[in-house]
Amino acid sequence: MGVVAAAVCWADCTRSPYYILTLPDNSYGWVRVRFGVRDAPPLARRGRRGLIVIPLSGEAATSDKFVGGEGFNEFRYQNGAEAEMRNQFTTANTVTGEQALYVYIGTSAERADPLHGMELPTPGLRVRR
Repeated sequence: MGVVAAAVCWADCTRSPYYILTLPDNSYGWVRVRFGVRDAPPLARRGRRGLIVIPLSGEAATSDKFVGGEGFNEFRYQNGAEAEMRNQFTTANTVTGEQALYVYIGTSAERADPLHGMELPTPGLRVRR
C-alpha cells in the first residue's frame, strides 16, 4: 500500500505560509494537492510561496516536491476573503515518492464526513448558496 500519514494541525497556525491555496468563492469540503507528480506543471510563485488554484473537484497536482508542513499554508477564496481551514494533514507514498496535502475547508457543522481510522477523505468542494 505504501501510504504513511503525518501529524494533523487542528489549531490556527500563524507562521508565514509555504503555499497559498485559492478556492472557488463560498466553497467548502475536502481538498487534495498532490506533490511530486511527474507529468504535472510546477507551481506559480509569489516570492517563495507556491500558488495553488483549487477547482471545484477539490484536486490539484504539481511536479514540485512538498516543502513545509501543516499550518504553514494560507487559504483564500477567489474574492480574497479568508477561507476557514478546519484541519489538514499530509501523506507520503513510499512507492511513487508522491506526497499529498489534504485540507478540510469549512465549518464543523458543514463537515458531515468524519474520518474513521486511517481512511483518506474523498476530495470535492460544494458551494454555499
